[in-house]
Amino acid sequence: MQSTTCRWFLIVMLLCFATGAAEVFAADPVIPEGVNKEDLSPEQLRELRIRKAQRLLEQMNKNKNKPTPESAPEQPAPGQDQPAEAPPGVKVVQLDLQTLLSEGGGGRGRTSGVEDPIWEFELPPGQKLMLVPLNPLPVDQPVDLDMFKTMRLVGARQLAWYLPDDQDARGGRRGGGRRGGHGELQIDPPLLAINVTLRRGNVVHYTLARRINYAKLSERGNQAYAVLLDRNQLKRPELPTRTNNADSRQRLEAMVEYRQAMDNYNRQIAFVQQLPIEFTKPTPSVIYGVFAVPVLARDIEFSGLEGDSWKVPLDLLQRLQEYAGGRSNHFEIDQALAELLKIDHVYSQRTAAIVIADSGVMSKLPADSPLIGKIQTLLQSNDRATRMRLVSALASSKSSVPIVGELLAKAVSDPDPEVGLIAMQAQAGEVSGKGQMSPAQVDALADGAQRLLVKAEDQPVAEVLAVPLEAAGKRQELVKPFAEKIDLTQAPASRRAAMVDLVVEGAAAGELLPMRWLSDQLLGGGDADLQQRTLSKILAMAEPAPEAGKNQRRRSGQNRFDLYSANHGLMDCLASPSASVRAMAWKALEQFEVTRNTRGRGGRDGENPLDRSEPSAIYDALVTASLAVKPTPTQIVRVLEPEVREPEVAAALQRVMLEGHGPTRLAAMRLILPTSGKAAGDWLVGMTADQRLITARVWYERYPMPEGDVATTVDPAAAAKATSKPTAGGFFGMLKAAIGAGGNQPANAPADQDANAPAENGAETPAAPTQAAEMTPDMQAPLSVGLLRITVIEGQTRPPIFDWFGEQMAEDLRPRPRQWAQAFANPDALLIGMASPDEPYALACCEAMISTVVAPTPGTAEQLRAAAVQHAGSIQDPVQQAEQLATIWQTVKQQLAEQLTEQVPGKYKMTLKIYERGKQPAAAGAKFTPYDLGEVLINLNGGSVALGPEPLDAELVATPFAISLVNPQQLVDIAAKKGSELDLALTPEQPVNLEPAGAGNYSGKVNARGQVIGVELIRQP
Repeated sequence: MQSTTCRWFLIVMLLCFATGAAEVFAADPVIPEGVNKEDLSPEQLRELRIRKAQRLLEQMNKNKNKPTPESAPEQPAPGQDQPAEAPPGVKVVQLDLQTLLSEGGGGRGRTSGVEDPIWEFELPPGQKLMLVPLNPLPVDQPVDLDMFKTMRLVGARQLAWYLPDDQDARGGRRGGGRRGGHGELQIDPPLLAINVTLRRGNVVHYTLARRINYAKLSERGNQAYAVLLDRNQLKRPELPTRTNNADSRQRLEAMVEYRQAMDNYNRQIAFVQQLPIEFTKPTPSVIYGVFAVPVLARDIEFSGLEGDSWKVPLDLLQRLQEYAGGRSNHFEIDQALAELLKIDHVYSQRTAAIVIADSGVMSKLPADSPLIGKIQTLLQSNDRATRMRLVSALASSKSSVPIVGELLAKAVSDPDPEVGLIAMQAQAGEVSGKGQMSPAQVDALADGAQRLLVKAEDQPVAEVLAVPLEAAGKRQELVKPFAEKIDLTQAPASRRAAMVDLVVEGAAAGELLPMRWLSDQLLGGGDADLQQRTLSKILAMAEPAPEAGKNQRRRSGQNRFDLYSANHGLMDCLASPSASVRAMAWKALEQFEVTRNTRGRGGRDGENPLDRSEPSAIYDALVTASLAVKPTPTQIVRVLEPEVREPEVAAALQRVMLEGHGPTRLAAMRLILPTSGKAAGDWLVGMTADQRLITARVWYERYPMPEGDVATTVDPAAAAKATSKPTAGGFFGMLKAAIGAGGNQPANAPADQDANAPAENGAETPAAPTQAAEMTPDMQAPLSVGLLRITVIEGQTRPPIFDWFGEQMAEDLRPRPRQWAQAFANPDALLIGMASPDEPYALACCEAMISTVVAPTPGTAEQLRAAAVQHAGSIQDPVQQAEQLATIWQTVKQQLAEQLTEQVPGKYKMTLKIYERGKQPAAAGAKFTPYDLGEVLINLNGGSVALGPEPLDAELVATPFAISLVNPQQLVDIAAKKGSELDLALTPEQPVNLEPAGAGNYSGKVNARGQVIGVELIRQP
């Protein structure tokens, strides 16, 4: 080997002199920084000179030996950083203690030998080979691994760098570069190198070593790179010798064979000369420094890595390797670690943690083990790697020994979030057992989760919260403390989206802790951002699945949320001061359901981890929230509808009906309204006088049931108030003006036409006003509905008007004032009621009395009420009061009749309306067919009425005032003359009374074999 070195040395010398570079050896060799020349042996100085010459030789051969494309090294582009030494204080490798302590280790932990396709070591007596495993760190610029600076073993000599591929360490094939063959030459890239550079992108670059101390070319076969380094490795064919005995043929054959062998030899030489000498491959996870260590060395000292030099006895290191392999007991390990930890160095702590973890003592750690104190001390180390290794070992030990749980509980508060997370995850397994957790353990787990949630932003939220979620899923007694101690509102903005998704999906699946978090913090924590994120997620889960049909909604059980408490956070959102949060909350309400069983989903006997409320309290809270919004959100009705048969739900809907605003109260009424008139009457009997009055007023509203968003308009009840002012000229003057104005109907509208009646062209009723519109007069309840406030009539406890109005509601009819008067069926009671101290009831009586003569106008009932109180209110005797009221009414009625009679004569347009058989004009959606009978002229002749030019028998009726068509069959005859064939049979026994309909118009109706015929007289100019 020495002769080979000398030969190379002479060759390099000649080359250097030939190129004018003799000064390379004339000057001193380059001494690495931090190394004194006096400390170097002559052999080491010669090594430095050879290295310097070798680099020059390699530079000269670059143009000759160009690398092939498949193994071409990464060349820095112009302007890029060139390979350099690591800056002072910056480390590019760190000692891999895990591999160092893993003797054998399946290849990755080699500490006694190398396998290289070119070189094999042959150390002199007194030396042994030692491999020091190093983990390369990422670099931002190319950095050379220097054998004198990167890492040193004091007292040992580094021979090379060993760069096995990771797959080699796992038992796979060798070589990360080109592999193949040419003839008998096998190509395997070298794994031993002198010049190694770490580069960006986690790649390593190195060059072919022309010489390695204490290494010789391998004798395992004719390797291509061995031939490149020494052509003697490839035997040159010998020229055939001349013999006199051989004939010419034999000589010719020998020469042919020689030439063939020589051609093959030349081809192999040419092939070898083209081999790449620079290599680039992925950086191995472990790079080994190959050292020659004296056999008699007692200590090994690592230098150039983290902190100061680490000097450890070789025999102690060997014992620690054995202990890490599991061949030890607690006391042996304790003694070795006591000796190790006296060496104050971070590597001592890491080595101790690895030995404890790999020895297997964690799984059977007795309470009196001497190692416990050392473990506790190491868990307080300032070195993160030490704490991480120990906590990981504790977590994976699966030990049921109490001391392990206590150590993990303390480790949850580790300064490093990742270490704390590992401890938390292990605690989740601890709490899933049958034993009870101490309050300190619960607090430690909650505090750790809180700290990780806020600070460990690089850790996925699912991993951070998985620990308390798993623990609470197995032990319900942990739900409340975790829900109270872990504050999700403190999560940073970058984690909120993932956190909301996790909690909402868990709550939808019925997991208890997410249900509490959803209620108490995401919705009820007062954080508008979290509220909006949460409600958006809930609404998104309600959207149709991509594969679902257009109208199919994902409302299966797993996507509905349990509204389990009257204090649920959703209640805060429903009444939020933020309009956007409030609107989203009311939309999301339909995705919640009230669990009627208080134990219900997620609860067990004797446990109430969610602080559940009784359903009645939840319904009451929902109604209270809905009544705070005007108009009342319709979603409250949709949520209550599925449980409408439950008494508390019906009571909640009745409250919405009585106290709500807008269309929602009518929708609530329709849900709880009995379908039969008798039952509706019973329903009214069970209410107070005020509730009956409100019910009747709500019934007259005709708002449509909205299908979309929550309404945000003003309270329509305010718009429903009458704003007309009495006309000057006293009560009778007001009556005269009211008669002339045509009552409270819109112009040209018949008195009996309901808001649900068809339009003039026979089509359906025009669309009802939108939510934002005010109620028109014909949508308001007449004052006559106040008659429902009566409780006792002639000794009866159930006035007939209750059953009558119940029937009207059951048939979806809204009667006019005159129909209320007729249903009351007691004119004397109406007369006396005009002076009642109950204002709504008194006004109802006044309006009902007026309706027996004429359609009441706004203000007429109030004027009659004022006159009744003025003239009869001070009379104490009931008989005298009744007489006075009768006198007042007779005067008013006579005046009304006279005024109406004076206005009858004139020109009118007559129209017939033939309604669908079985349909009432006041019913919703009723249709009719109009027939124009032309114009008629009405004249008065004494008490009779003359209609012309068509012959019509008619007369005036006083009470209620009307034009009575004595022979309605004449209407059919007139229609026939106009070309209309009507199959109607009307007889004189069926007179048609045409009553005032406002604006000088008259209308009436008659039944013919179950078919309603309407007659209208519309005054013409």
